[in-house]
Amino acid sequence: MPEVDQEIALLEQEEAKKWNERRKKLPILALDFDGVIHSYVSGWKGATEIPDPPVEGAALAIACLFDAYRIVIFSARADEIANPGGRHAIAAWLAMCGIPFDDITAIKPPAFLLVDDRAICFAGHWADTMKSIREFRHYFQGEHGCGAPAVAAPNSEPQR
Repeated sequence: MPEVDQEIALLEQEEAKKWNERRKKLPILALDFDGVIHSYVSGWKGATEIPDPPVEGAALAIACLFDAYRIVIFSARADEIANPGGRHAIAAWLAMCGIPFDDITAIKPPAFLLVDDRAICFAGHWADTMKSIREFRHYFQGEHGCGAPAVAAPNSEPQR
């Protein structure tokens, strides 16, 4: 029986390796953590304190996107030098919320797409971009360039 268990373990390892190789070939979808996945309504409480629920719809959306994209979460929390334990706290929070992911990083990766709550889409015209920068409002501050509806504001500004 030990030989059978060993053979099953080897087959499982091979399948996991093949699955990982397939995932590495998918286009990267990079998602900011605070304000995009984590609702961040309590504001910054420290790198390892992640008290709020996911943004409404985030878990389902990410689960739906997981088959087509390599999901990479980026956050200043994940910088282990500046924020010890932050990367582990994000991973634990994502697991607790049932949100699938491939990697967590403190650096925005070279990705097919980035989703960030503090970004402006560059459409090839610097004059329009400058206007968007001057008029930018975070989504919890009301209407902004993306036309997003206002939502409840967190208690403090994000620290990034």
